[in-house]
Amino acid sequence: MEIKEAGLADRKKKFVMIVLFVLSFLLSMCMTIHAQECKEGPYTKKGIEESLKKYTTDKDKQFMIDEIKKCGVDFQLTERDILDFCKARADYSLIEAVRDNYAPIKLCASVQSIIIAVVPENSLGDAQRIRDALRKIGCKARDPKTPDNPPDVENEPPIALRYFDKSEASIAKALTNYLKKETNITLEPKFEKGNAKLKGTLEIWIIQEIKKE
Repeated sequence: MEIKEAGLADRKKKFVMIVLFVLSFLLSMCMTIHAQECKEGPYTKKGIEESLKKYTTDKDKQFMIDEIKKCGVDFQLTERDILDFCKARADYSLIEAVRDNYAPIKLCASVQSIIIAVVPENSLGDAQRIRDALRKIGCKARDPKTPDNPPDVENEPPIALRYFDKSEASIAKALTNYLKKETNITLEPKFEKGNAKLKGTLEIWIIQEIKKE
């Protein structure tokens, strides 16, 4: 009888260990998938609120904080945001991470220079607004200039933010989102091949008159 009970207990122990292993594996897979979302750009307020509903343990919340520090957020924290996060049971360390990792400011630190080229003269004022908005968050944006050899208008987006290294896609996306909010001007992120030496340099090209919305 005792032998049977010992065997049963041993099987239960093995079963529990297998279940724990599977759960641990699935959790690590979820974490990996979540981490890969950084490639899509910085976190949104809605994305953080949804994650707070899913992640309830201290380990989960620390993972969120680490991801926010790595990827940044696409909004500047307001008092309203703080209240909303508190309602979603966010602790101070997470709110602090959101406050300190506004993506455009965070990403500007890795940009050596932003060149602003303007083809139509009547868009110079809009180009200066873009420059001022970028300088506001610490980006090294140069004064707008008219290029000596403007590109072929038919084969270019009307307003584009060019980047020359694929790793800078998230930077371009964050900055275009920021400029849309600040200036109401929509730029199209565009990757330029064969110019890897220009990593750290972004170019904003305005080759058509900006239409007022």
